[in-house]
Order: sequence, then C-alpha cells, then structure tokens
Amino acid sequence: MSDGIESLPRERAVLELLETVTINDAVIRRCRQLKARGYRLALDDFSHYSEEYDPLLDIVDIVKIDVLLLDRVALVNLVRRIKQWPGKLLAEKVASLAQARQCLALGFDLFQGFFFGRPVTLAPRPAAIRRRPTLH
Repeated sequence: MSDGIESLPRERAVLELLETVTINDAVIRRCRQLKARGYRLALDDFSHYSEEYDPLLDIVDIVKIDVLLLDRVALVNLVRRIKQWPGKLLAEKVASLAQARQCLALGFDLFQGFFFGRPVTLAPRPAAIRRRPTLH
C-alpha cells in the first residue's frame, strides 16, 4: 500500500502479494493502480481457490503455487481452475524430478525449488591486507 513501492524499477520488479494479505477492495484497487503503472504482480503461495481472488486473477502476471502443500488430486484441480486466467503458473518448492515432470505435464510455465538448486550463502571477501612500506 506504500507509495515507496513505486520507487522500484517496473521493468525489473515483480510485486508479490503474500498469502497473509487480506483481499479487500483497497488491496484490489491498489493492485490495479500498480498494474496500470506497469508493474508485474504475483500471487504468492497460492494453495486454494476462492472467488475473492477473481479480481486479482484477472490482473496478476504470475500465480505461485506451493506444490508441497497439495496432494496430486488437489494440485491437478487447482491448476485446472487457475488456467482459466491469463497469468503464468509458477511451481514453487519443487523438490524432485518427479514433481518437476508432473508440474511440466500440468502446464506450469515457471519453476522454483531445491530440485533446481540450493541457495548458496556468499561470504564477503576479506579486505586485502596492506603491507606497510618499510623505511630504510
């Protein structure tokens, strides 16, 4: 809801609407404003369909579905339902080749998860140790 969001570069940012956000008229209105200004929007950790999401499903670019939260039948049903809207489907938390293949077969467009790579913590490099010049 903050105006500070608009300082982010539209061409490089995807704004995620977390699953903890209560969907109401103010949130829908703000998402429409941001979309009209060129921002891409994503619904995060989408795990169940409800009609309250319809106005957002009309405008979001990505629906991130947490595949670990759903059994196979629930995943198939949710994907079938969500494919009615134009947004891309992102399979989130893909942990195995079997899950990746299943999601690909279901029509997911994008994929995230440990199967594809684990995060790596980068440590800062130590500053170069300077030698004091020797005076002769």
